[in-house]
Amino acid sequence: MFADPAATEHEKANAKELKGRLEQQLGQEAKPDEAWTGIMFRLGQGIRAMRSPPSPKTDWTHHAFRLGRMFRRGFKK
Repeated sequence: MFADPAATEHEKANAKELKGRLEQQLGQEAKPDEAWTGIMFRLGQGIRAMRSPPSPKTDWTHHAFRLGRMFRRGFKK
């Protein structure tokens, strides 16, 4: 947008402001290490919960449901 000779001054100003906001948002994102540690912690908690004694009525669908619920909760946070 900045190198486009047909762009008006208003378009260039809007592009410059948008670029500044995007750079600011990217700088404020969580560090990758912190995000991964949280995901791994929740995964470990879910695995521990799955290792707990299952209810007497279990089959492969029950385990698949519990695993899916664990991943949904992990991706929401």
